[in-house]
Amino acid sequence: MGQVPSKGVSARDLSLDKQTPPDKHVVAYYPASSMPPPDCDGAFPTDRKAAVALGEQLETPEEARVRVARGEVKPLIYVPTPPLNPDALVDEE
Repeated sequence: MGQVPSKGVSARDLSLDKQTPPDKHVVAYYPASSMPPPDCDGAFPTDRKAAVALGEQLETPEEARVRVARGEVKPLIYVPTPPLNPDALVDEE
């Protein structure tokens, strides 16, 4: 049988009955363009305020379907961050 956790361990002060209006929810979006470069081994800074502002640039699934049907390219925010040193990456095939 598993161990019983100590009293108070992993305790949270959650307000499960609290209702937050949807217009008050602040969601940060981190699309492909805000991800760390694939060859970044260390910590990579994030900008939450910028990630919240990106919410206005996101397209809905319907907007994406229309864009694709028109043959338009995807917005730059959906393009992954390029490597810092592309020559150092090895193709693993």
